[in-house]
Amino acid sequence: MRSSWAGFTLAAGSMFLGMAWAWLVARDVAWEKMQNLNNEIREVTYADFMLNLEVLRIRSGVVSHYDDVSRASNKLSERAESLAAEVKGLQIPEADLEHALLNLQVQINAKRAFVESFQAQNSILRNSESYLPALLDDYGKHHNQELAQLVQSLYLRTLVLTDHEAGKLLRAQLESLVASPWTLALDDIKTKVALHGLKTLEIRQNIQPMLRTFLDIPVHDAITQVDQVLVKEQAARERTRERSRNILYLAAFSFFLLSLVILLRFIRLNRKIKNFVPYEMLNLLGKKTLLDIEYGTSIQREVTVMFVDLRDFSRTCETRKPSENFAFVNEYLAAITPGIQKHNGFVSQFSGDGFMALFPGSSDDALNAALNLIQALSELNQRRHSRGDDSLAFGIGINTSELMLGAIGHQKRMECTVLGNGVNIAARVEGLTRIYGCEVLLTESTVLRLQRASDFHFRLIDRVRPKGLQEPVQLYELLDMRQSSVDQEKARNDLKFQQARSFYQEQKFQEAAVIFSQLKDHDPVSDLYLRRCEELQRSKLEPDWSAIADFTVK
Repeated sequence: MRSSWAGFTLAAGSMFLGMAWAWLVARDVAWEKMQNLNNEIREVTYADFMLNLEVLRIRSGVVSHYDDVSRASNKLSERAESLAAEVKGLQIPEADLEHALLNLQVQINAKRAFVESFQAQNSILRNSESYLPALLDDYGKHHNQELAQLVQSLYLRTLVLTDHEAGKLLRAQLESLVASPWTLALDDIKTKVALHGLKTLEIRQNIQPMLRTFLDIPVHDAITQVDQVLVKEQAARERTRERSRNILYLAAFSFFLLSLVILLRFIRLNRKIKNFVPYEMLNLLGKKTLLDIEYGTSIQREVTVMFVDLRDFSRTCETRKPSENFAFVNEYLAAITPGIQKHNGFVSQFSGDGFMALFPGSSDDALNAALNLIQALSELNQRRHSRGDDSLAFGIGINTSELMLGAIGHQKRMECTVLGNGVNIAARVEGLTRIYGCEVLLTESTVLRLQRASDFHFRLIDRVRPKGLQEPVQLYELLDMRQSSVDQEKARNDLKFQQARSFYQEQKFQEAAVIFSQLKDHDPVSDLYLRRCEELQRSKLEPDWSAIADFTVK
């Protein structure tokens, strides 16, 4: 349940952070669009400036066309519409902004109206410039050349007139021209010249006030108003964006801490799992984690198996409380099992006070571990003696063979273990340590696979057929030459011991008994053989008797 909760928490946290990050990215995109509005405002300002420049450029004379002014006017409208579209795309809920945009559009429309008025009056000026000179020229050719030139000079002055006082004088001259005593035949021409001159003068005199009115249209103020509203909105969004980013950072940091806590719990859980399921077993199976282990996963390989069992544990338990027995077993196992891992082995299974260890490397590792266990037990007994407790003793059985390693059980409850006849042999050999009075017994298959046999001291003690097995097993005793004086004595007497065994196998029980009797005081195995010799001397041998010892008990 805890691992499911942790997985759900991580998944939910990851989803939340992903959604929050996507939301923040979306806000960042909106923020970038807000920043782009500044460019749009600059574009509108520049378009307004260019329109004013084009109008000022044509203020002092008649132009042949208004294309540049029209383009500048259209450009201003386009930029204003683009700005309005950008603002609308951002969906800014600001009434002041809507009002400012509307005001900007009104001012731009006013400028466009003035541009159209300029264009209309310019057309009138252009017509006067082309029509009246032609009319006067025709009149001068056919009627009065001097009068035609006078009228034309007055008209041309209207085209370049900029001074208001001069305009008053020119108007008086034109009005006197209208009242001059022309013939009736010339009344039509006289009227046209005078009226066109007056109209041109009127247009010229009105351009300056119109220009001032045009330039006074507050487009720039409207743009500034829009910009101020947008700056206010940008500041509000920046504050919101900063708060959102801080919240996201806080959430990410909280999620990081949560993930770290969960990760540390998983690390602790994995360490605990390693205490229950040896990862060395996973390595042997070629798997990295328990998730890779499936029902029926197995592998066959040669392994050295060691069984270790505490002597007289059942008798000892009778005098203790269950809690005391539990503490006692943990103290004992904690003292001796580190020697297993120290020599490239691992404990595959605990069974009360006993355990089974595996050594996938060489059988030398198992023998070194056995010697280390003997030393660790000796140190534990010293501590127990200081507390007034009894000494402990154990038996170790070692065998090497091809075994099956893998997961057994059923789909809902599995266990990684090792199976094979070699496991049974190791277990039976450990049981024989009680009978032979030895701490460590190993089989011939283990001895034959030693890579550095000269580093160890062992002696052949018997050929046996344990309970439940058909094939006999050659037994060797491992001697601890480092600290056991008894084992050192056994090593010195090994030639005599092997000579006595030869007499025993040749059914020379009396000769064998003589030697065994000399060795029995310091060698439980010799004492066992002596008792066998005495019994065999008293009984009649079967015709098929062999020196192989058959055992009917474990």
